[in-house]
Amino acid sequence: MKKIRLIAILVIGVLFFCNALDIFSAPVSENPDSIRQLLTKPYQIKQLLSDSDRLLESGDYEGAISGYKKVIALDSLSFHAWYNQGRASVAIMNDEQALACFTKAVAIEPENLEALNGRGAAYFNLQLYQNAMEDFKRCITLDSQYYVAHYMLGRVWGRLENFKQALISYQFAARINAEPQELWYNIGCVLSYLGRYKDAIEQFDKAMHLNPIYEKYKPDDIWLEKGYALRKLEQFAEAEIYYMKVLELNKNQINENRAVSYYNLACIYSLQKLWERSFESLKQSLEIAPNYALDVQSDEDLRGLINHTIYGKKISVLLGEIKKPSIK
Repeated sequence: MKKIRLIAILVIGVLFFCNALDIFSAPVSENPDSIRQLLTKPYQIKQLLSDSDRLLESGDYEGAISGYKKVIALDSLSFHAWYNQGRASVAIMNDEQALACFTKAVAIEPENLEALNGRGAAYFNLQLYQNAMEDFKRCITLDSQYYVAHYMLGRVWGRLENFKQALISYQFAARINAEPQELWYNIGCVLSYLGRYKDAIEQFDKAMHLNPIYEKYKPDDIWLEKGYALRKLEQFAEAEIYYMKVLELNKNQINENRAVSYYNLACIYSLQKLWERSFESLKQSLEIAPNYALDVQSDEDLRGLINHTIYGKKISVLLGEIKKPSIK
């Protein structure tokens, strides 16, 4: 009886094995390329990722994005492809696309700090500050020593004009990494907004001390902010030096930094009752940035110039010309 059962089991096993072979071989006979594609797919994905990464690092962002999209078409759950496509999208300033890519990456790896930070930065660039704050706070929850999240959280608070909270976030960031000059620049700006101008100047000087090249090659922001702090401290001669440095650096350009410099010089000269110099500086500022006319009447530092018997009338004429609609 045992032998009969054993033979029956063997027969059933052989039949099952034969059926399995038929099932496995049927697609191959019908479409032999399907198995070949299945076997070569991992290599294809790996090669596409490698090629796309090289394009990303070389600065060919559009080419990289195209490559990552091909990877995603083969593997929609490729964190690598979604995340790096987000990075490439940031590089070409396509914040909507970056947000979509980083969101996909976060869905695949919810606790990946780089992906969360990338999405937070995309939200920040799109002025979706509450969403950005949530992502940066999530990063800090996952890693309290994650410098970038503290720094970016400070920037979010700054945009929301909560400068005290911004300062707290920047100070946390400074405890983790005190080297980046942009950190001290932003701390200086926050202190300036809080009216702590002497402290602000110290931070601007620290930023330049940490990286003197920053002062040489990208000076405008820090010089303008330091000049403003000096102006508010009524250190007019030194403030004038910084605004003149900006004008000299941009002498062959017409840009907003020139307009800002001329406007602040107009304020400095007005406070010193140097009426002609104040008016000429204001005029040059408005020629570059006519929208600054909206601030002139309400700016206390220009009050003396506006109320001047001669130059007050000239300003009225100047502002009137700016407000006239252009004839096409």
